[in-house]
Amino acid sequence: MNSQFRNIGIVTRPQTPEIGKTLHALVQFLHGAGINIYLDADSVNEGTAAAEDIPLCQIITKATLGLKCDLVIVLGGDGTFLSVARELAPHKVPVIGVNQGHLGFLTQVSHDNMVEGLGAMLGGSYLSEERILLEVAMERRSERPLALNDVVLSRGGAGQMIEFEVFINGEFVYTQRSDGLIVSTPTGST
Repeated sequence: MNSQFRNIGIVTRPQTPEIGKTLHALVQFLHGAGINIYLDADSVNEGTAAAEDIPLCQIITKATLGLKCDLVIVLGGDGTFLSVARELAPHKVPVIGVNQGHLGFLTQVSHDNMVEGLGAMLGGSYLSEERILLEVAMERRSERPLALNDVVLSRGGAGQMIEFEVFINGEFVYTQRSDGLIVSTPTGST
């Protein structure tokens, strides 16, 4: 198979029943297509990866996937997909999801049609979508996490309203007292 994606990473959802079979089928398919496979170390540590698949893959951390891969395939649901997308966003690596659950608004490929769907995509039959991200900053924390779908600010377990200021691109918008605030991207809140 002649694909623009030569280095593909795989991330699995932890403790998903039967995901080992799906991972095995995916590794065998990608290996047969001559793809360099990078497997998230957590899949190996949890015993998800089959012993015969491990020698066909390079085992690396999620943090390293963005440096090594042209594409990352997520075996899981929306939560796993969002987690991986957040990690890879600074590297602009495309992510495609294989739904392992019931719903799956963000995972584009069904479990039952994984090989056919990914085969078509690797053969060039796909439309790429770029998504905007939200970067969140809170005065109490130094980290600035990214969000693909939404950011929720809530009062938590407190019994009273919270007061906060909203800035967009560093520009003051307003002060608000409420139970919280949800800011969503066009991807939408799951």
